[in-house]
Amino acid sequence: GFSNWKKAIERFGTHEKSNLHRAAVSSLGAVKAGVNVAAACSEAKQMKEARSALIKILSSVQYLSCQGLSVQGHTDKESNLNQLLALRAEDTPDLKSWLNRTKYRWISHDIVNEMIEIVAHDVLRTLMKEIHKAGFFSIIMDETADISVREQVSICFHIVNKNLDTEEIFFGFYNTSDTTSQALYTLLKDVLLRFDFPLKCRGQCYDGAASVAGCRRGLQVLVQEDEPQAVYVHCLAHTVNLVVQDVAQNIAACRNFLTLIRELISLVKNSLKCLAWFKEFQRAGKETLRSFCPTHWTLRAASLQSVASNYSELLEFLEELQKYYEVIDCVTNSLCNRFTSSVFTHMTEIKKFCFSKLFSVLFRLHLLWKVAVIISCSYGRKVKSSYYYLNNLRCSRYSVNF
Repeated sequence: GFSNWKKAIERFGTHEKSNLHRAAVSSLGAVKAGVNVAAACSEAKQMKEARSALIKILSSVQYLSCQGLSVQGHTDKESNLNQLLALRAEDTPDLKSWLNRTKYRWISHDIVNEMIEIVAHDVLRTLMKEIHKAGFFSIIMDETADISVREQVSICFHIVNKNLDTEEIFFGFYNTSDTTSQALYTLLKDVLLRFDFPLKCRGQCYDGAASVAGCRRGLQVLVQEDEPQAVYVHCLAHTVNLVVQDVAQNIAACRNFLTLIRELISLVKNSLKCLAWFKEFQRAGKETLRSFCPTHWTLRAASLQSVASNYSELLEFLEELQKYYEVIDCVTNSLCNRFTSSVFTHMTEIKKFCFSKLFSVLFRLHLLWKVAVIISCSYGRKVKSSYYYLNNLRCSRYSVNF
């Protein structure tokens, strides 16, 4: 017991600071509180682990979306999301224990779709701020059918940022059951209203379809009725593509040459046996044959270049293929005869050189404008780059190109 009451206050203060007294007070508090405190601590720990797992799941969904990978698979177990979470769970105990639960785990189809929608809305809100800061913008729209044969309209906004550089901001695809000018105009107004954009439009760019480019009731006329300063510009890349297509179709030599080259590429690539046989003739390091792009004519330069780099190998392959005329069809045999004839070979050499140069020039111009858009440089620099390239081509055409 305690008997030195003269120094009681001093001794009591010393006792309160001792480890024994603190442990006793802590034990007494736990006994008085009962199971409520223990339950609260356990619940707080579970909440912390669940929050950590949710962040890991959300970041995994964001990663797959940014990389353009599918989230779901043929089965839930084989889906990219579940496989990625299983890989990350090896280094994250909280996520591993969460995935081993038998209750809800926040990876159902509906919840994952909701996560993607939340991320998409957050991105759109960030892009909205950029357009609101710019004040004025131009509109770029194009309608096309997807793989499920549903009409979709892509909408982009062209702005000038505070550094006076142009930026092209993609705002998504929008379904439409009608591609008339009035339907597209209603869709455009709905998008502007949804994102709280006033019609401070200074430019509009579409392809040459009548529903958008019509001078009387096209989409560009309807927009100009509300905003007269919205100048319509026909898409330059589409214009170049139409010019190349028209020139190639109206020059007989070019049309026939491209038709034969397309047939030659199809002969090799449409048959697995022919393709495997052709690779035996192909030298190491040579690029593979590339099929013609059905719509973008400026991209056919790559196909012509692939034929030019493998031209001698193609002739050897066709000569060898002719030896087996008994097992090949008459069309293939006729094509082989035309390509391997001496007169046609010399004419093809000339056309191959000329048309490859022509399409390569157009393809370089296409790349100049495309890269200029990606790095957000000014239109003055785009025009200047195109001018310098064409000028250098003219100066060197006799010594190098022609």
